[in-house]
Amino acid sequence: MNYPRINFYLLCVIFFLLFTGLIASYAIIKVHSKRHQPFKIDLENVLAYTHLPSYTRGDSIPVFIHTTKDATAELYRWGATLEKTTYTCHISKQLQSTIFDPFNGFSWNVSLCIPTHNLKSGYYFLKIVQPGDTINQYTLSVIVKPASPPPIAVIASTNTWQSYNTYGGLSNYENKRVPWYLKTIYWYSNYTDYIPPHLPFARPYQNHQDFLEHSNPFHETESPMAAEWNMVAFLESKGYEGMYGVYSDFDLNSDFSILNSDVWVFNVHSEYWSNTMMGMYKRYLDKGGKVIWASGNNMYREIDNYEGGIFVSNQIISSHTPLSLTGTFSFKAEAGLHTFAPYKIVNSKHWVFNDTTIHDNTVFGKYSSLSSGENEYGASGMETDRTGLESDSFQVLATGMNPFGAAHMVFKETPKGGWIFNASSISFSGALTQDTIIDGIVINLIKDAVKK
Repeated sequence: MNYPRINFYLLCVIFFLLFTGLIASYAIIKVHSKRHQPFKIDLENVLAYTHLPSYTRGDSIPVFIHTTKDATAELYRWGATLEKTTYTCHISKQLQSTIFDPFNGFSWNVSLCIPTHNLKSGYYFLKIVQPGDTINQYTLSVIVKPASPPPIAVIASTNTWQSYNTYGGLSNYENKRVPWYLKTIYWYSNYTDYIPPHLPFARPYQNHQDFLEHSNPFHETESPMAAEWNMVAFLESKGYEGMYGVYSDFDLNSDFSILNSDVWVFNVHSEYWSNTMMGMYKRYLDKGGKVIWASGNNMYREIDNYEGGIFVSNQIISSHTPLSLTGTFSFKAEAGLHTFAPYKIVNSKHWVFNDTTIHDNTVFGKYSSLSSGENEYGASGMETDRTGLESDSFQVLATGMNPFGAAHMVFKETPKGGWIFNASSISFSGALTQDTIIDGIVINLIKDAVKK
């Protein structure tokens, strides 16, 4: 056997592997080092964004618009129906920068400022259209929060909206800027940059559908964001129009005025929470605040704030904190994810069911306008939360009938005279006006918290 020749070939293989390994390492390091560098984007004909999720009534809202032609803008509000405001504006052709910064988003020029002193608090949408063109248009969402705290504070899930926003190829669920081989390395090394944690406000919504195509707030939808209309429309239909205001969940970081509201209502999908937000929530409970979680997948991921956006710092919060603060947690049951079912009552004597015709084992919430689009319906659905060992003093009022991952509807009285109600389901709000028992639950909670 010719050992020198074998050794020579073996050395060649080793050197080849080392060389290719060095080349691959260099390529990976180069791509890795550029993952946060600004890059160019091909802009659509009409785009827009605001640099914050909410603005206080009385302040102007700066809007950043890119349009390849002259355009018109009209402002709408989600109320008991779709309301067109008196605000309209002509926008001259304005081509904005195509450079996108993964940390800070775009740096566009301000195109217009919307005055808000005559606006009610609520969900607003600016529709921007190039005249004579039904395709080139864009609808921008923004929240106008009240100048003083209302009795009912409806808290929009804007952190969740931002985390699902894929504009620029970056969301908390996808990073198109990172090639597959680098994603694989990140995944197996548990590297935090497997997904981009920085999510800037200064960018349009890539997955932003036209929220103005329906005049009925209770239309069927697959969008949790669109389903947030249900709660405010329901409140207005029951005579609470002047008694509620809308905040972004981002406001829980710094707007201490919200502590003076009689009841907080978390709307649909309150998933992303910072430690500061949790601190504000605890402070509210400590002063006797009352909370309605008309929401699911609550307090599941942890974020930090930075100037210009949010930073996803922990993909799954330890279950102890949500269980102690909300009563339930999203213990992911893949078989039950995106399933829908009604609830079944297990504690019919509780006062939240007063004036409803129910008894133990009554089934309710058979339909929700928020669904998966696969002919499955129910108020316990899409994503749901359940009790755990740390659900101290929370009573289970009803349970979802999903075979896996059923929602646990819970209630707890707090030491300072407040309480926490948690429906533990994303699709719960979609059952408002569709189910008399769910309507009755929400009305009983609101009446207990607010004296009309």
